[in-house]
Amino acid sequence: MASKGYTILPRDITDTPIWVDARKVKLLNLCLSKESYKGKVCMVENQAITLEPRQFVTGRRSLAEEFNKGVPCNDMVSGSTLFRWLESFEKLGYLHIKKTNKYSIVTVLYGNEYIKDCTSDEQQMNNRWTSDEQQMNTNNKYKTDNTLKKDLKDILSVSDDTSIGGEKAKDNIPYKDIIDYLNEKAGTKYRYQTASTKEKIRARYREGFTIDDFKTVIDKKCAEWKNDAKMCNYLRPETLFGTKFESYLNQTTIEEKRNVNGITKEHDTRTVDSFGIPILR
Repeated sequence: MASKGYTILPRDITDTPIWVDARKVKLLNLCLSKESYKGKVCMVENQAITLEPRQFVTGRRSLAEEFNKGVPCNDMVSGSTLFRWLESFEKLGYLHIKKTNKYSIVTVLYGNEYIKDCTSDEQQMNNRWTSDEQQMNTNNKYKTDNTLKKDLKDILSVSDDTSIGGEKAKDNIPYKDIIDYLNEKAGTKYRYQTASTKEKIRARYREGFTIDDFKTVIDKKCAEWKNDAKMCNYLRPETLFGTKFESYLNQTTIEEKRNVNGITKEHDTRTVDSFGIPILR
């Protein structure tokens, strides 16, 4: 459950593309409700993440779960789309996103002056303390702030390819096997080391798909597109492993062999409609 309090929208939001899309306004409010008022430490996959004030840690999957809570399936927004919206907020100067290979740390950049004014009453109360109590609080706050900054610096200094302990992060995604299979089936020469190719394969793996799913998509689309002079150009990682991956995986095809009335007949593997009739392109 979120802590009690208020969120503050920037005044100039009405002059931005955010204002005309209620979903983006909702996402910005979600970010504001997640930001830490004070520094804290949270756990992400058994890693201690130290956050400074106005920061929160998130990821595509967790952000989608929070954003889509209670939303009808047809109105849900994917984690990838939500992160693209976050990046647009960053371009507007509202946020800063520090990405790692496991999570992202988001810092809210606007509203610091207003928050400072809102905390003035708390400061006046502190001034009523005795001098000893005030000095003790100042010393403790100085130590805490320095510790938080040091811990955060240590975390942010870790590269995307390393873990908190400094050991090389193990990436068990079979990029090479997938691309080798594509090249073999499609007669192409794509490289598995290409950053954009690895990014798309990694995104699908994070969604729970396996190497067998990749091979199935490659087989289906090669059977459908390889002999098509126009569509064969789309037998590429960018298309096959993009946002339509799940649709490709679940599309219906005619099996090469089907037993009809006890007689085995040869058929092609083109895409078929809901009535089993091949779709001609």
